[in-house]
Amino acid sequence: MSELTPEQFTKDVLGRLHIRALVCGFDFHYGHKGKGDSESLKRDTDWLIEVVDAVEDEEGKISSTRISEAIRSGNMEKARSMLGVPYEVQGTVIPGRHKGTSMGFPTANIRLDREYIIPGTGVYACYAMIGARRWNAMVNVGHNPTMNYTQDISVEAHLIGYSGDLYGKTVRLSFIKFIREEKKFRSRENLIMQLEQDVRNIDRLLSENR
Repeated sequence: MSELTPEQFTKDVLGRLHIRALVCGFDFHYGHKGKGDSESLKRDTDWLIEVVDAVEDEEGKISSTRISEAIRSGNMEKARSMLGVPYEVQGTVIPGRHKGTSMGFPTANIRLDREYIIPGTGVYACYAMIGARRWNAMVNVGHNPTMNYTQDISVEAHLIGYSGDLYGKTVRLSFIKFIREEKKFRSRENLIMQLEQDVRNIDRLLSENR
């Protein structure tokens, strides 16, 4: 594919798709060494070519790279300002090790249903959608270093005020704000005290943000 000339790409790839109109960004390039652009598309085809101008903020062009960096660094406010909506992930609740339940903070262990950009490790204030119902949620992204260390990154949500079985349900998480770094606590009691404080702070923040 990378060796195709712009003309070959237009004819042999795009030409098979029965295109009538094509939307591309102002900086779109295609073909070998990116020699094709929106102007060559207009010249070489009879399609309607719609060119989308750059969208910018105070730091310049909004790009997927900038959005990804904001998400990975946990800057959910910045990601939201560029996306126009909160960053969301979705997945299915699967069985965990029930460590949160034993401490009074049952969590939904969420297996994501596609390849998402994972926010940086830590605790987040999120909205959790189950069907048409929305819950305030404390979400941990990370390795659970104190009670339940896992090598792989996990996404676990404590839905504030929820009671019932979540296994098999689809949950959509909207990331609103980074709360704190994930860390290893000296004792189970210290962890519980911190979680109690996190829940209070998150519930208040999200209730005021509705």
